Amino acid sequence: MHALSPSALQDLIARTWTGLLGEATPDVRANLFDAGAHSLLVPKFIAAMRDAGVDTLGVADVYDRPAIAGLAERVDARGRLLY
Repeated sequence: MHALSPSALQDLIARTWTGLLGEATPDVRANLFDAGAHSLLVPKFIAAMRDAGVDTLGVADVYDRPAIAGLAERVDARGRLLY
């Protein structure tokens, strides 16, 4: 197991959202729902993050922290181990 750096974690989250949205993600502090995210994409995001080894996020976290930076902070607070 190894830990992701905060910037690598933000990059992973941004790449995941880019894949789901089909376009470049907004600034790390921008609201993802304003950028086109919606309720049907949230479970896909969670599943993609789990596939990448980040299993510390849940659906509610995306609504509580709907920005790349906020999601990265949430993962960091819970431990950002990758398996």
